[in-house]
Amino acid sequence: MLSSLHVDERAPNAAGRATRELTVREFARAVRSFAATRAREHWIECAISVRDFEAALTASAGSGRSSFICLKCAVFAAPAESQLHPAPGCVAAPIGAMLARHGAPERARRAVEQFRAARASDGLSHYDLDCYVSKGRMVFTWRPIEDPALGH
Repeated sequence: MLSSLHVDERAPNAAGRATRELTVREFARAVRSFAATRAREHWIECAISVRDFEAALTASAGSGRSSFICLKCAVFAAPAESQLHPAPGCVAAPIGAMLARHGAPERARRAVEQFRAARASDGLSHYDLDCYVSKGRMVFTWRPIEDPALGH
């Protein structure tokens, strides 16, 4: 009786393959939907070459103060320019006070996460600030500040 027992392993593998294909299709559909939705929305963008961004981070580390993105003015600014972007008129997102052992893109990502968490814990908008690297540039994106008095 045991010698006639046969287990067909193709059926579970086929079911797993079908599930993976379905999951990939659903993921691709979600990405397309997100991209289409985001393309219809207004976003602000500020970009700086990765090389210049790394140099700014190095300068920031030497000065003990952070470079920052001003979300109202849509500029990447050196620490010395902080007086040009005072609150409450401007919203400054500090970028640069991260450990140097990480590369510039990772430090930017961590700084963005810290900014978002700090703003959320204070009950303030973080404007969906995000960052990514594209074509040798560090790109920061965020939703526009509609009314500066509401975001501070």
